[in-house]
Amino acid sequence: IVEVSELETITVKEGEELVMPETVEVTYADDKTGEVAVEWNTEDVDTDVPGEYEVEGTIEGTDLTAEVKVVVEAVTPEVVSVEAVNAKELVVKFSKPVKEASVIASTNVKSGVFEINNAEAAGFTSSASLSADGKALTLVAADEWDGSYAIELLAEKAETLDNAKVEAHQGFVN
Repeated sequence: IVEVSELETITVKEGEELVMPETVEVTYADDKTGEVAVEWNTEDVDTDVPGEYEVEGTIEGTDLTAEVKVVVEAVTPEVVSVEAVNAKELVVKFSKPVKEASVIASTNVKSGVFEINNAEAAGFTSSASLSADGKALTLVAADEWDGSYAIELLAEKAETLDNAKVEAHQGFVN
C-alpha cells in the first residue's frame, strides 16, 4: 500500500450513534486500488458533546493508519413528537434528555409544564413517567381520551440535563 485515500468528514447529531466506515480505499504500488478493513479508535468521541474530533484507525494487516474528522452537531432542545399510544397514553419525545424533576412531580406531570386542551395536564392525567434515557415522557390518563386534543409544552418549563430550556411546542393528538 502506497497511499490511503482521504476520508470525508463524518457528521452526526448530538446524541446519535456514531457509525464509522468498515473499510478504507487504498492504492497499491502497481496503481491498483482496493478496499481494506480498518479498526477505528473512537473511545475519545463523545456524541453527547458537540464538537470536532480527529479519529484514527488501524488498517488491517499493516502498520498504516487512516484519519477522519468527526463532527458532532449540537441539537436544539425541543419536542420532536407527541404520539397517542392508545386511548389512555400519550408519549412526548424530546431531542435531548430532560431532567425528571423539571417535568414530573411525585408520579404525575409537573403542574404548569403542559396544557392539554387548556386544562392543566396534572389534572388530566393519572400518572407520568420518564424513560431511562430521559427522552420520552409518557402521560397516562385516568379515563380514556376520545377525539383530538391540543397539547402544549409551555416555554422554558422543561429542562435538559445540561440546564438548557426546552423550546415551547404546540400540536394536536388524535
